[in-house]
Amino acid sequence: MRWIAKSAIQNVVSLLPEHLSLALYYRMQRLCGGLRSYDPSSRLVAGMNIWNRILATGRDLRGKTFLEVGTGRACCLSRCICWAVTRPSP
Repeated sequence: MRWIAKSAIQNVVSLLPEHLSLALYYRMQRLCGGLRSYDPSSRLVAGMNIWNRILATGRDLRGKTFLEVGTGRACCLSRCICWAVTRPSP
């Protein structure tokens, strides 16, 4: 039932003038939604672990293309792989 309440609130906010609706929408997101304080460290560690597992297979992945499939909430995995690919080899 939470999605019904969320939808109703978003519909009411969308009826406001644009400058008010955007300000209210982002304020609500910071207080209640996905824009609360976010600590990406666990996702960065997971990205490094995935990269290390890929390297353990013995493949050279520099110059390869990667596709991250997900919700897009936090794009840490793609950043980890990008940083890993661009750093100098040990």
